[in-house]
Amino acid sequence: MRTTALIVGAGRGERLGEGLAKQFLVCAGHPLAWHAMDAFCRSGEVDDLVMVLPDPADLERFLGGAAAWPLPVCAVAGGRERQDSVAAGLAALPADGLVLVHDAARPLLPRRVIRDVRRAAMIAGAAIPALPCTDTIKEVGGGRVLATLERRHLARVQTPQGFRVDLLRRAHAQAREGGLRASDDAALVEKLGAPVVVVPGAEENFKVTRAGDLLLVEAILADRGNRGEKPE
Repeated sequence: MRTTALIVGAGRGERLGEGLAKQFLVCAGHPLAWHAMDAFCRSGEVDDLVMVLPDPADLERFLGGAAAWPLPVCAVAGGRERQDSVAAGLAALPADGLVLVHDAARPLLPRRVIRDVRRAAMIAGAAIPALPCTDTIKEVGGGRVLATLERRHLARVQTPQGFRVDLLRRAHAQAREGGLRASDDAALVEKLGAPVVVVPGAEENFKVTRAGDLLLVEAILADRGNRGEKPE
């Protein structure tokens, strides 16, 4: 089944204090978004890439342009929020096939996760990678503990999240009509009543949000280079 990687990097924030949106921060010689693109290209699991960026011209400026990649790649302009950016990317896709929606700020994406999400989505229509919660999780408010949640029922959800294109489009259409907002695409699909299956995520597939995360990515990539390893 034709599969497109939809990489969302349209945020304009400069949370890491580097004066540049984090998807364009250079890590191990390349922007963070480059590493996510490279992971999909090497995976053998996708047919093309759609980048959602603040400005489509950013593909050329920061990521080497379409000609620099072994798979077809195009860029579209993102929206005000992540949900709007995914919808913009979906509009650039054909009507059928699968889409793997991924955060550009997750540069250490293993091939195994791409493969497992894609295969599960082909069967179930929607699939996400997740890891178990190992810390105790509490609901807090006003400086007090309100409740302690049962962690065996909780999971840390990652990307890529895989969907049939038609299913995710219906989910986004319903969200627009109902004014629904969600922090990930699986939540919108859940609102349709469609099942979303879970496959194992990977600890290294973390989202870069702090300056220390960049240092960790640099260290992991340097170690892989020294060992001649590639992520599996």
